[in-house]
Amino acid sequence: MYAIFTTMLIALVSLSLGGVLASADQHHDMEQVDHSGHRGLNIHNSNVTSFSLAYHLIDMREKMKDMENMPETQATHHMMVYVTGPDGAVLGQAKVGYLVVGPDGNKQKLMAMGMKDGFGADVDFKAPGAYTVRTKVVFNGSTLLDEFTYVVQ
Repeated sequence: MYAIFTTMLIALVSLSLGGVLASADQHHDMEQVDHSGHRGLNIHNSNVTSFSLAYHLIDMREKMKDMENMPETQATHHMMVYVTGPDGAVLGQAKVGYLVVGPDGNKQKLMAMGMKDGFGADVDFKAPGAYTVRTKVVFNGSTLLDEFTYVVQ
């Protein structure tokens, strides 16, 4: 219970301290996306059945290094996905989960929490290499499935 509370606290603190970082040059399958209200580094964008998904990473190590008396976390990053519908409206209520498979084959199954206009969970990207990120978004009886590769150098 303490670990869950700690993870949630760290995620909330990191989000409240986070600023908008420069967007990465990777824009897959999307045109002109406004990321001005999204926190973290834009690492991937995609379209799934007329829905837009924008993925952003917040570096937890960077956020936590200046904070004293905060417990350590095994997660290196907080990954957010921002989902907008065909009409451009933000998807508010949904269940979102990630399955992240690391370069060593280790799997991280993560349930994301709704946060502001997106859904986020802590993820460990310590080891360099290619990570496969699978996302499942369930809302109003519909399911969106997305997959991409994120390379840590």
